[in-house]
Amino acid sequence: MDETEQKYFWQEVLTNGHTVIGLAPAGQEAIGEASFVDFPNVQELRTQDTLLSVESEKAVTELHTPKSGTVVKFNQALVEHPEQLNQDSHQANWLVEIA
Repeated sequence: MDETEQKYFWQEVLTNGHTVIGLAPAGQEAIGEASFVDFPNVQELRTQDTLLSVESEKAVTELHTPKSGTVVKFNQALVEHPEQLNQDSHQANWLVEIA
């Protein structure tokens, strides 16, 4: 993953060692206003696997995970409220928690 792609995500390591990955402002700007979000049906992610597909005013975009790991949970709230992907809050725009 190059530096530009890394700027699209934020990562937070939790006290339990899991990592939460979300969409950073650069990624939000590149995608535009999200109108639909779809997560893959997977339990394991490898670096560069498809993390989610986002439909926006600009295009349908596949985002690729910056980190490998076992999926603990996806942010299913984004499926019903894709506009949260464009919020500044890490509590709203997180994508996946991996172990």
